[in-house]
Amino acid sequence: MDCQKLVFALACMVLFSGCKTHDNHIETKTVIPSYYSTNSTKISAARANADSQQLIGQTKLDLAMLIDIACENNPSVKRAWHAARAERARAKKANSAFYPTIVLSGMLQRTEANTPIQAQHTVQKSVLNSISPGVEMHYSLFKFGGTVLSADAARYALYAANYQFDRALQTVVHEVESAYFRLSSAEQTVIAKRNNLEDSKGTYEAAFTRHQSGLTNIQEYLQAKASKAQAEFELEQALANVESARAALAQLLGVKVSNDIEIIHPMVQKNLQEVDRSIDDLMTEVVRTRPDVKAAYAQVVAKEKLTKSVKRNLLPEFVVGGSGARTKYQHFKGQHNSFNVFAGLQWEIFDGFRNFYDIIEARENAKIARAEFEQRKLQAQSEVWTYYFSLKSAFKQLGAARKYVASAEESFLSMVISYKNGLCKFTDLLSAQSCLANAREQLISSENNLLMAVSNLAYSTGGIVGSDLMNKQK
Repeated sequence: MDCQKLVFALACMVLFSGCKTHDNHIETKTVIPSYYSTNSTKISAARANADSQQLIGQTKLDLAMLIDIACENNPSVKRAWHAARAERARAKKANSAFYPTIVLSGMLQRTEANTPIQAQHTVQKSVLNSISPGVEMHYSLFKFGGTVLSADAARYALYAANYQFDRALQTVVHEVESAYFRLSSAEQTVIAKRNNLEDSKGTYEAAFTRHQSGLTNIQEYLQAKASKAQAEFELEQALANVESARAALAQLLGVKVSNDIEIIHPMVQKNLQEVDRSIDDLMTEVVRTRPDVKAAYAQVVAKEKLTKSVKRNLLPEFVVGGSGARTKYQHFKGQHNSFNVFAGLQWEIFDGFRNFYDIIEARENAKIARAEFEQRKLQAQSEVWTYYFSLKSAFKQLGAARKYVASAEESFLSMVISYKNGLCKFTDLLSAQSCLANAREQLISSENNLLMAVSNLAYSTGGIVGSDLMNKQK
């Protein structure tokens, strides 16, 4: 069933990545990290047909549901989608230069004339009404490839917008994953704090009993009381952190924050497998697969083609066209027809150096795009390097944290028995209790760090690692 959840989340991403605005399909590689599973054993079949926001308050939400809601409501996804749609319109507008321009016109005209008649010393008034429909066509036949280059530039700008939309989806998924892990960690911390409070109460009762029996002094009793109060304070602080994490998740989901937002906690799998890809392979592949890097490269190509297109404006342009009109007069039989066909050469030999500076501007913009591409590439490789080794360290930290908890629990139970029998000092018992509380928190932190490390590495690689791990789990 866990695999079904992962497949459902991936299907959500494929659904959005399929809403592309260019013909060449670009696959979105964002997937849910598969180092963990969830506690849920059943997914409601009705959710496929229900409004995603209606799920809130009706059931606990797993990561697939949260991603589904965020992709539907998050404003950044909508913004990237409409930006891609606008870029598609600009690309279509650039292609309009391949078609002729046709203008229909029509004129209704009334002419009044006063003609003096000298013999009669009068003025004769004449009125002439006419209607003249016409059509005119203009077509740029040859522009030394300038029109083709301009259309290509717009097409690559559209590719860049599509890649940016892909990255926007990946960003939302990553942010939802991070907020989901933080909320889960905050709720798990509350459980740990409650356990710490129960341990503090047990220590307090033991100290109180020994004090009442005269087996210990008042200082031990007061220390146990202070320890219990501190545990109560830390519990309340942890509860406040849960609500803060819940609010952050609701903002990413694009919904109103409320207590109805309840999640299913992820479970880190016992048989974890490290990434079987070398860091050199990942750093090489990320340049070819990460959407924002590909978007930056598409912008480079678009700017370079636009520079070449602007240079063509210095060359002459061959145009053809024609026009025709028909004029019909009121009270007169017959009509007047006129036709005109032309082919010519247009060459703007001086424009106040406008074209010259257009070329300089386009060339510098192309250099800016090239520098941004290089910067984005280095940034992607740096992120992959950082998160790759963070993930390797997270594996080792989690293993150590699990051993730490097991040892701390055993030590604390031993100290409780020893203290009740008067075989150890009270300070030793408090030290063991503090050690156990610290171990629990480190385990929660280590599990959260591992999940975040997986998510970070998958996001930094554009989904390369996530895809490999999903194939492993299947």
